This record gives sequence, C-alpha cells and structure tokens, in this order.
Amino acid sequence: MWRWIYLKLVLFGMIATCAAKKSCTIPFDLEANLIVLTATIDGQEGAFILDTGAPTLMLNSTRFEGKASNLEAAGLHAAIKIEEKQVRSFQWNCLNKQNFDAVVLDLSHLEERINEPLLGLIGYDVLKEWHILFDYTQKEIGLYKGNAPDLYDQQKPLAIVPFQMAAHLVLLEINMDEQPYQLIIDSASGSNLLNSDIQSPTLLPIEQPILLRSADQKERIYQQIIAQQTTIATTSFFNQPFIQVDLTKVVEQSDGLLGFPFLSCCKISIDYKKGKIILWEDNTPHLVANNRPYSVDGQ
Repeated sequence: MWRWIYLKLVLFGMIATCAAKKSCTIPFDLEANLIVLTATIDGQEGAFILDTGAPTLMLNSTRFEGKASNLEAAGLHAAIKIEEKQVRSFQWNCLNKQNFDAVVLDLSHLEERINEPLLGLIGYDVLKEWHILFDYTQKEIGLYKGNAPDLYDQQKPLAIVPFQMAAHLVLLEINMDEQPYQLIIDSASGSNLLNSDIQSPTLLPIEQPILLRSADQKERIYQQIIAQQTTIATTSFFNQPFIQVDLTKVVEQSDGLLGFPFLSCCKISIDYKKGKIILWEDNTPHLVANNRPYSVDGQ
C-alpha cells in the first residue's frame, strides 16, 4: 500500500511538473544570423541551431554516428547523403521528446559559421506541437503549448495570418511591391532568398554580388536585390534584401525563403497547431527601413 501511495505521489509530482511546463522563455546566441541555443540529447549537452526549414532533428556527423540509409537531403546544387540514428531523449528547456528517429549528415559548414562545436539542427518534427515566438531584440525564444494564454497576456497581435504546410515547411503568402509570392519561413537561413527565375522591375538590383557557400561546400556568386515593400496583412516592411538563387531542386512549391532579415524585423511567432503566423506589437519599429544586405555567412 505504501509503495502504491508513494508511486502515486511521485507520478502526481511528475504530472504537475509537466503541466506547469507548458511554456518557457529561452535565451539564445545570434551567430552569423543563426539562432544558436543549448539543448541535451541522450545526456550530451551542446549547441543546436533552431531550423524551421529542417524536417526533424538533424545531427552533425562530426559529432554522432548514424546507420546507413537510402535517404537524401536536397541541397542547392546536389543531393546530400544522410544516415539515421535512434534518439532516446531530447530536452530543450520545457520541450521534451523521447524515442524517435533523427538523421545524421555533415553540418561542418554551419559549425564553421558559428565557430563552436555544433550538435545539430532542431526541426519540424520536434517543434510541431508548439507555438514558437521569435524575439531577436531580446534574443529569446518563447515556447508555448495549448492556447498559449501567457503569450496573449503579455502582448497584442498586430496581425494573425494563416499559413499552409508543404511537407514540413511553413509556406506563407506575402506581397512584395504589390506582387503575391509564396515564401517559406526558414529560421536557419541567414538571408532572404528568392528564386532566380523571378524577375520584376520593382525588385531593385544591388550592384555588389555576394559569395555564397552551400552545404556541398562550393562557393558561387549570386545577385542581390531589394524588395522596396514587403507586406503581410496590414503590416509592411521596407527594403528587405534578397539573394537570387536557383531553388527549384530544394523548394519546388515556393518562390523562396524568408530568413534572418525578415524574422528579425519584429516579434513573429509560428503556431504550428493552429496554422497561424502572428506578428506581435512590441517596442521595435514595424515599418523597417533597412537597406543593408545580409550575407548567408553573416558578413
């Protein structure tokens, strides 16, 4: 009997603890325009990059061994072989996930960019049950579950916009210089990217090209452009920089990616369960006049 009572007390304590951990605010470091944070996998603590463009937890092959698989990841210019690994536990503050499959691939190019040992990328399969708030001003990520009352008590939404899912990707419709585009929200893209076949007289070219290195470790020169006005619902952002890249092999269903220059303009959150992107009112300007181009290498 006493064992049963003790067990119930232990379980109640565990349940109460889990219930209380439906939200948390987590600091991060910004390195080369990437969100770098600390998490623990199978007892090993280290650096991860928050990547809304990744399908699942993706582990660095320089830090983990995987098993051979037939899977491939699409790169800008070539397919990348990946391996698989069974993960017993993954913990990132109030987010916990147990007994699931992760993938293992070479992330050394990202490790070099952040200049510290990188364990992996936190992607969709880990994030899909959560409402995630990006606050680049405070360098904090907010994680919320359920109806996220704490989040709505703290601030007021400027706009709530539905998005579509294309596989694991968040696909958002926006207007750039009054033309509609379908763009993917990618928190691990240091730049905004636009498909190279998109041409418009309102997209202004930047004379200085940019050198970009992708996951295949090759460097190539690309054209940069400026979208004079980017609008979501009734909120506009001015002079958003984009790099024009051939993305047809990577994201066929979209016109490009929205990365750091866009996500850092104001507080933005992704509510995966409700399929909503939310722009939040805060103390930073929402009409952003910033014509400095951003490199994917953070330079």
